[in-house]
Amino acid sequence: MRDQGDQVEELLTSPDGLVRVAIDSVGAFARLELAPQAFEHTRPDTLARTITELIRRGTAKTQPETPDWQSPPPRRARRARPAADT
Repeated sequence: MRDQGDQVEELLTSPDGLVRVAIDSVGAFARLELAPQAFEHTRPDTLARTITELIRRGTAKTQPETPDWQSPPPRRARRARPAADT
């Protein structure tokens, strides 16, 4: 999902719909939204794990893969020089 106004690149929602996390276009955490009933329907430790997992997944999805041209070139084997005649 892209939202040019807020520069939001990715918006993730927990399966139960209680937590929403927004990740910006550079892969940084941008916003957290909790449903009003989030604290009534889940324990704090479970809620914390859900938030952390959504942030982790969102930032991983927006991280660009390193293009081949940025990878170091493969190393070539050096050829042995012929022995010098003495």
